[in-house]
Amino acid sequence: MRRFRGRAFRSVLAVLGLIVGVASVMGMTTLGRLQEQKLYREMEKMSVNTLMVVPGSIAPRVFRPKISGTFKTLTPEDAAAIRRQILHVRRVTATEYKSITVKMGDKAASTTLAGVDTFYFPVKHLALAWGRPITTLNLRRKEKVCWVGQAVLDNIFDGDPRQGLGKVIFLNRLPFRVVGILARKGVDASGTNRDDMVLIPLTTLLSVVLNQVFVRVIYVEPDTMGAVSAVKRDITTLLTKRHGGKDFSVRVMTSYIQRKLKTGRMISLSTTIVAAISLLVGGIGILAVMLINGRERVREIGIKRAVGARKRDVFIEFLTESLVLGIMGGVLGWVSGFLLSWGLILEQKTPISFPWLVGGGAFLFSLTIATLFGLYPAWRASRMDVIRALYDE
Repeated sequence: MRRFRGRAFRSVLAVLGLIVGVASVMGMTTLGRLQEQKLYREMEKMSVNTLMVVPGSIAPRVFRPKISGTFKTLTPEDAAAIRRQILHVRRVTATEYKSITVKMGDKAASTTLAGVDTFYFPVKHLALAWGRPITTLNLRRKEKVCWVGQAVLDNIFDGDPRQGLGKVIFLNRLPFRVVGILARKGVDASGTNRDDMVLIPLTTLLSVVLNQVFVRVIYVEPDTMGAVSAVKRDITTLLTKRHGGKDFSVRVMTSYIQRKLKTGRMISLSTTIVAAISLLVGGIGILAVMLINGRERVREIGIKRAVGARKRDVFIEFLTESLVLGIMGGVLGWVSGFLLSWGLILEQKTPISFPWLVGGGAFLFSLTIATLFGLYPAWRASRMDVIRALYDE
C-alpha cells in the first residue's frame, strides 16, 4: 500500500474506470428494474388481456359521416353483438372520445370527453372517490350528468370535491351536472392521463353532443388470458360478417405491453454493455500504470534479482499490485453503485430487489479485468535482464 500512497493520483486514475464501470452497471441495472416495475404498475391500471377493436380506413360511401379525417365503422350495436354472441367474453364496452373545453364561472380547462357505459369502469379499472356510479337509467334517459377526473377537479374546483359534486359545468356550452369524482389513476402504459378526463353517458355523447352513431373504440375483456386468441378470432369473424368486409382491426394489449417490455430491456442491456466498457477502460488504465511502474522500478527489480529473487517472485509481486488496484476499484465502485442504486430506489419510491448479484458480478469482473491487464506488465518486469537493469541505472 506504501507504493500506492506514493503515487496516489496515478493510482486513482488507474482505478477510475473500474469505479465508474462497476457503479454504472449497478445503477443501470437498478434503473432498468425500476422502469420495468413502473410498467408493471401501469399494467395493473389496465386489463392487459383487453382487446381493442378500432375502425380501419375504408373508401367513403354515401351518407357515411367523415369524422376527424377518418371514417367511422363501429357502433354500440357491434359491442352488443360481441357481448351476446362471442364466448368467453366477460365485459364489452363501446367508447367515443372528444377533446372539449370544460368551464365553470371564470375557470376553463381543456380536457378529454369520453362517452361510456356501465362496463367502462370495470374494464378500465376506474373507481369513484366520491359520488354515485353510472347506471343504465343514465344511459336510457340520455341524462346530462358527468364524472370528472382528479386533474379536472384540480383545474376547475381547486381540488375540493365538496365544491364539485352537484355543481353544473359546461362542456362546449352544454350544461352537465357533476355526480361523481373519479379516484386518482395517473398515466397508463399508453401515455394517456386517466385523471384528465370527463365521462358522460355514451348515449348522451352520441345523440346530444355529437349527433352521430359511430364510436371510436370497443374494448373487449375475455374471461381468461388463455381465451384472448380465440376471442380475437371470433370478433374478427363476427364483425366482418356484420359489416360485409374487414373495415376494422383488433389489437391485443398484451402484445403492446410485451413490446414495451422488450424495448425497455434492450435499452437496459445496451446501457449495461456501455457501462461494462468502462471496466475495460479501467483495465487499460491499470495496464498503463503498471507498465510505467515497471519502467520506474528498473533499479529495484535489478537489485532484487541480484540478491536472489526469482522471475516468478517479480511476476507475482507485480500481478499482486495489479490485483490490489482491481480490488480498490471494485470496492469503491461497489460502494458508489450501492449509493447510486439506493438513491434511485428512494427517489422513485418503488420497492424492488437490490441488485446484489449484479454488483457482485461486476466486482468479480473488475478483479478479472485487473488480473488480465496486469499479466503483461508482470511478465515484462519478470523478464527484465538483471545485468542490463543494473548497468542502465
